[in-house]
Amino acid sequence: MLGPELSVGGVGDIAFGATPDVAIEVLSAALGVPISDLAANFPTLIDGLSVDLESELGFAHPAARTVCWTALCAFFGGDVLSAMVFVGWDLSQTPAVPLATVEGITVGTRWIDVVASMSIEPGGCPTSGFGSTLSGVELRVVGGAFNRTDEDGEYVELLPSPTEVTVVGLAAGSRIIDLEQGC
Repeated sequence: MLGPELSVGGVGDIAFGATPDVAIEVLSAALGVPISDLAANFPTLIDGLSVDLESELGFAHPAARTVCWTALCAFFGGDVLSAMVFVGWDLSQTPAVPLATVEGITVGTRWIDVVASMSIEPGGCPTSGFGSTLSGVELRVVGGAFNRTDEDGEYVELLPSPTEVTVVGLAAGSRIIDLEQGC
């Protein structure tokens, strides 16, 4: 593989728990200069999740730093901005440098081509859903119908054919989440 391998424990040789300086240096060597580097605080604890009520975002830690390259974002978290470690990653575009899981799954992979290497959950949004690789990496997918409303107005979960489903994102670890995210 030309680029770092994506796993449930990190990216390439950078494992969750690495310091930001080390992780950013190694990832930048493979991916180039980051395009963004943002820090944020999540001061309110609600049901075990650190939340910024104004932005309606949440994170697993009170302090966060998000460093993004063209397709990959790395998340760092801790109790304070000065003491963070690598805690998560998200791939949401086709990368310039090949980035894939041990199963060879990346953005653009079709389920039909790797049907034995990933599982997709029924339900979700009308034409998008979620799944995981055999190694545990989380997947966001699109294609086909993932749900419908029956004649009584009830939500019915569906699972599209593997020929209709394509991976549009991969992730592992802790990431900043939109608390109001819908379909």
